[in-house]
Formats: sequence, structure tokens, C-alpha cells
Amino acid sequence: MRKETLRAIKEHLLGPVGSVVLHVLIILLLMQMVLGSTGQLTPNVPVMIMEQVQIEVDLEDIPQVDPPPQVQDQPTPFDGASPDMPTAEVATPTTSTLDTSALAVVDTAGILIMEGFYVDRSAAARQRGLQQWGGDQATERAVMNALRWLKRNQSEDGSWGDRNSPGLTGLGLLTFLAHGETPDSEEFGDTVTRAIRYLLSQQREDGTFVDVTRGNQGVYNHGIATYAIAEAFGMTRMPILRPAMEMSLEAIVRGQQRGGLWDYRYAKGNRQDLSVSGWQIQALKAGVLAQAEVDGLREALFLAAEGLKTMQRGHGEYRRGRSQRDTNIQNRTGHFGYTSASWRNPGMTGVGVLSLQIMGLGETDMARHGLQALESYTIDWEDLGTWMMVGTYYVTQAKINAGNRSEWDRWNEAMKKALPPNQNADGSWTVSNNERGHGPVYATTLSALSLMVYYRNLPTFQQPEAVTRPAATAAADEASPDDGVGVQVH
Repeated sequence: MRKETLRAIKEHLLGPVGSVVLHVLIILLLMQMVLGSTGQLTPNVPVMIMEQVQIEVDLEDIPQVDPPPQVQDQPTPFDGASPDMPTAEVATPTTSTLDTSALAVVDTAGILIMEGFYVDRSAAARQRGLQQWGGDQATERAVMNALRWLKRNQSEDGSWGDRNSPGLTGLGLLTFLAHGETPDSEEFGDTVTRAIRYLLSQQREDGTFVDVTRGNQGVYNHGIATYAIAEAFGMTRMPILRPAMEMSLEAIVRGQQRGGLWDYRYAKGNRQDLSVSGWQIQALKAGVLAQAEVDGLREALFLAAEGLKTMQRGHGEYRRGRSQRDTNIQNRTGHFGYTSASWRNPGMTGVGVLSLQIMGLGETDMARHGLQALESYTIDWEDLGTWMMVGTYYVTQAKINAGNRSEWDRWNEAMKKALPPNQNADGSWTVSNNERGHGPVYATTLSALSLMVYYRNLPTFQQPEAVTRPAATAAADEASPDDGVGVQVH
């Protein structure tokens, strides 16, 4: 009787146990297939794994910092004017609750680079770009001297600059990223990591890196810092950067005016500022390249293209085919203005043309005539023009992106004669003319970024996908004539 009972128990258990074991083996096999040998889920973006190594960054010795005190109204960075401001409601300052200690270990297996983006920033690709576009040992030596000066002059908390630190730190970070430097870089990895950590420590709960409602400089600080964080995420895919990037991009989208551009303090009045808008557009495009998930991001770029129409002198004449070639650069049709089509300088035309190019509109009449308006503009270190350094930053990119080789070669030779020979012995540059209030970090980063255009520019304006018009705008366009701006903003 006992033997029969044991036999019955075995017969009843054998089938279920075997089934369970089989199912467990199948589940383990499927998990291995999904996760792969690294045990990590594959990111939902096209990537090239450049090096399968664990990146470890020791940041424990870097102190946490409090947000800097708010700066009162002062002459505005980068644009040279400080007109009366529209009334803006001042928000209650809020500080970030982001835990930056997560940067102590970057949980990505190697540097993940989105396919087709930023690949020109490797050492070999930099050399090819220098040879193709007319860079040389002098330009690259000037860049390296600038990077080492920035490294030596970085503050203990990771920032640069006593005033407008988020913006200047953003420019510093962009300069290292442009050279392909990441937290994993041997010489500059710690510098890059500390700059990232500083920016994250400054972000407020509303997504901004500074109280943009106080003082004209706040929107510059936020736009540049957002641009840097978005590009850093696009290059490294560090998970902690995604929420910071998306929050800051949302703030820019919220701050856009109905007319398509931006103003001081993200005010919603009638004043539109092309100098302010240039940095917001670059930040939004970096967000698109990094595949940020932000409502209205692509639509904001399209609206910005619409806003640019109001800032170009003679755009209406071009649409009707009556353009005029004027030898006087200040009167030539095609110039973009600062706050209107009538208040203009070559630097603002550079902003307008570059903005169109990075939105995929570089072949439009607006961009083409803007480039024609810049044909006689050059760089003369002995006779520094208005806002020469930031103007050089924009015009240099606009000219190389246009692909007119003879015009690029003319500009490039003038730039090479102006910038490397006038670099200070310590690796910095001295600011020009009415840019003197912004200091050597401003001058050094903008000059170095201009000299890295040979290999930096392409990832900024190549696009993974088209940005289609909002449905309401497309419907309205059917009732109006074509003005040269394409149906899609890339």
C-alpha cells in the first residue's frame, strides 16, 4: 500500500515539475536574447558603441554649491543694447531638487553616439575636417591653448565667470564638447564633468537655470545653458541629463512669443529680439538632435522660422522678385535686424542665416539673400567692429554651412589672420570694443568655437527627421502666397 502511494505521488508531481522547469528555461533564454551579453536594454535610438568600457567619474571631492545671488538689471550680454523693458511678472525663485550625486557613476557602457551626429568630433575626423576646410596647425594649436586656459581657470564649483555663470559655463562646456571632449576624456574629462554638474546644480524647479524674469541677461544664460546640456546628452547619453534637458527646453517653448521669436525675460509683448532668439533656436535644435521628448518642440522651430521673416530687410521685395544689390552693406537688402528689420548689423544677419540653416531652410531665398548681404563683411583685428566676436561666431558657421567654397576660403583666410595671431600668450583672448563687459571666458569660448568650425559645424545642422508644420499653420498657408520658406523645418 505504501509503495503504491509513493508511486502515485511521483506520477502526479513529475509532469507539473517538468513543465515548470521547461518554462523557466524558456524565460531565461528569452531574457538573454532581449538583454544581450551586456545585460542592459538597448537604447531606443540608433547608436554606434565606440568603446565598451564602464565610465566612472569620481565627483565626491567636488563641493555642492548654492545658486548664485540674482543679478540686477545691467547692460545685456551679447547684443549691445538695453532698451526699456516691457512689464514682466516676477516669479518666485525656485531651486532645483535634482540629485546631482548620481553623476558619481555614469551608468552607460561606453560613449554612445547617435548615428550620424557628432561623429566628426573624433581625432581622425577632426584632422580630415581641418584638411578639407582649410584649418591648420595654427588654428588647432590655438584651440588647444584655449581649452587648457579654460581648464586652468575653471572655478572650484565647476563654473566659469563671476557674473552670468550659467551662460558662460554653458559656453565653456560647448567649447569642450565641440572638440569631442566628454567626461571620459583623458585630459579634460574632469573639467567637462564639473561643468555639467555645476549646470545641473543651478537648474530650478521651473526648468530654468536662472530667474529669467530678473534682468535682461537671464534669457541668454538659460538658452546657452540649455544648448550645452542638450548637446552633452546628445553626445554622451548620460541618463541624468535627459530630464534636465527636457525641463529646460520646455521653459524655452513656454517663453516663445506668438510672433515666433523671443524677448528679454521671455516677455510676451510686441518686442522681438533676434540676438536672444539665436541662442534659443540653437538650444531647440540641439534638443531635436538629442531626441528630446518635449511637447511643441518642433512646432516652436517652425514658428521661429515664421518670426525670422519679420526681421529681414527687403524680404517682401524678394518674394516679389525685385531684389537690389547695394554696395553699402548697411543698406543692402537681405540684412536681418536686431529688434526690427531696420536695426541691423552683420552679426544679426549671421544669426538669421544660421538659424535658417539649422532649421533646414538654408536653400531658401531668405538665407541666400542674407548670405549675399554678408559678402563684403570681413574680420579686421585692427578695426574691431560692433560685437565682432559673437558676430564672428555666427557668420563663420553661416558661411561654411552655405558651401560656397570661394566665399568660405576668403572668410577663412581673414579669420585665420585675425584670431590665432591675436590670442594671448596664456591661451585666452581679450574681448573687443563694446563687448568688454563680458570678460575673457566669453571672448575665449567664442573665438575657439569659431576656430573649430571645420569639424564642429556639421552635426549642428544635419537632421534625423523633418519637422512638419502644425496643422493650423498649414491650413492658413493654403490661403497665402509662397514666400520662400519651405513646407518643412528640419
